[in-house]
Amino acid sequence: MHKKRLVILDLLSNKDIYRENCYILRLDKGLIKLNNYIDITSDLNLQNEKKNDKEISKRILSYLLKFKHLFEDNDIFKSEISNYRNDKIETFKKISNILEIRKRKLEKKYIVEVITDKSNEKLIYNQFLKNYKLIDLSSGKVLNHHIRFFLSRTKFFFKILFISLYLKAFTKEKDISKYVGLSIFPILTKNYQINFYQKSKLTYLNFLFTDESHTNKNIFELFKIIQKLRIKKDFYLIERDIEVMDIIKNYLSSLKFLFFLNKIFKTELYIYNINFNHLLNQYFLESIINLNKLENYKNPLKKIFQKKNFLKEFHYFLFEYNFGFFLTDLIKKNNGKVKLYGYQHGIFDNDNKWLSIISKLRFKKNFFPDIIYYKFKSSKIAYSKKFGKKLIFNNKFPPDKQIKKVFKKIKKNSNNCLFYLGLHDGFEILNEILVQEKFMRRYDKIYIKLHPKKTILQKSFRNKKFKFIKSFDNIHIKDIFVSPTSSLKYSFKESKLPFKSAQVAYK
Repeated sequence: MHKKRLVILDLLSNKDIYRENCYILRLDKGLIKLNNYIDITSDLNLQNEKKNDKEISKRILSYLLKFKHLFEDNDIFKSEISNYRNDKIETFKKISNILEIRKRKLEKKYIVEVITDKSNEKLIYNQFLKNYKLIDLSSGKVLNHHIRFFLSRTKFFFKILFISLYLKAFTKEKDISKYVGLSIFPILTKNYQINFYQKSKLTYLNFLFTDESHTNKNIFELFKIIQKLRIKKDFYLIERDIEVMDIIKNYLSSLKFLFFLNKIFKTELYIYNINFNHLLNQYFLESIINLNKLENYKNPLKKIFQKKNFLKEFHYFLFEYNFGFFLTDLIKKNNGKVKLYGYQHGIFDNDNKWLSIISKLRFKKNFFPDIIYYKFKSSKIAYSKKFGKKLIFNNKFPPDKQIKKVFKKIKKNSNNCLFYLGLHDGFEILNEILVQEKFMRRYDKIYIKLHPKKTILQKSFRNKKFKFIKSFDNIHIKDIFVSPTSSLKYSFKESKLPFKSAQVAYK
């Protein structure tokens, strides 16, 4: 039997490689130059996705428990890897896709070629593909994980030490009211207020760093923020309370992980008889690095919540994230009288796997707020199912004005469409559009509304049909596509505005 040719693309970025007369299967955002091809990525269907996710989270939990003794106070479950951020981290979906590909036994039907730009990716394919061609486009240069850990920790040490000393020298101590709210200025802040909090008068407990996964400012950018907030009495800069000796102790203590990194990288993580350790251990390393940054906040937060017995309420977003787990657990253990109010600020629905690992812990409620204010009615059921807390609709968010504007632009006789891209999947969606030839032929113009933080994507995609827009003036559209990682999908649904989900085949 004549076998067909299948090219598996496992690329982080687009490559100047040419293939023709073949089938392709995509596992990541990168593409190559193609002609006369058939994309079978969507044929995977991933019928066992729920079963796979359950097994993946179970095995990751077992993997993490092997290193629990290296951390204090169950801190390992406050790391990002424990948060199972399937919207942001593609590793989890990659594992599920590999499991499904293995079941297909591709070599019986195809001559298989794998093109990848990732170091050591062959360690996975070698486990289930016996005869295949590998095109390895990785640089081959991988920074030693010991050096990477040391450099990252040392850089952050000097950064937070410098900022803390500066705050002690050039800012005054401020008072804290009995009602406190989380702030990561300028995120979600307008006119020095976070308007969706139900309490109008709050002391904003502001974090300049957190674990740097939410904001990653350089020293000069931090100075600008400090200059703005130092004169605002409602903004309490928590980094000012971090003691110099604590910063030094935390830094030196964190270096103990250097002695355990080899064990972490050698520990196997089998999921349905495939060892995925090299995919997860890099992410685990990054999670450890970021978790150690949060260690600096423990003592100042303890002092605030232990000594300030008059504190009554803490209002915060990010409660569904590992940073929120960190805050919730610390506050509950140091002042159980403080009422915790969690606020939805982005997406949350049954497709979110963020609690897949945490939900298996007997002490999971230590990580959850007392009351949840949900932003979208579409999210209420998911919050009730996964958190089981008192839920209140947050009426502080104004109606999205662009919804009505877009609705007026829909014309049945138009041959154009509009894409709303999310923060984490813009590149993938644009490449998905390009690879779908039938889709490209269907429309004359494809209008694209980029996420405000990802406007740089416009420089990477130059196609005569692509029109990147900032406003809706002078356009007409037939169809609207919304990223599944964008909260706009809830607004469109609740406004009964017709739209389609901008799906990426391998996700």
